[in-house]
Amino acid sequence: IALLDKQILKARSRGISITTPKIDAIVRESLKFEWSGSTSDTLAISIFNIETQKNPDILKITPGNNSFTIKHNYSNGLYYWNMKLLIGNRKKQIALGRFIIEN
Repeated sequence: IALLDKQILKARSRGISITTPKIDAIVRESLKFEWSGSTSDTLAISIFNIETQKNPDILKITPGNNSFTIKHNYSNGLYYWNMKLLIGNRKKQIALGRFIIEN
């Protein structure tokens, strides 16, 4: 987790520019991801905290979309996310961030 914090502070995205959520955004009922740029490949967003980092929630986004919203049932606390481009059997990390759940 400490390594993720350092990576988040250095460079937030590669290729696709994430506009939402901002780093350390407070999230209540729904979690929205928005980005500029597009891809013809599927995106995957992994969401986890210190307790779930080995078994993250993985959300897949179909090509052509520039936003994704979920109603969550996460407990209060600090969460991390990373966005990966799925190219065939390969995964390329393109963005990384964190947010805070306050229900």
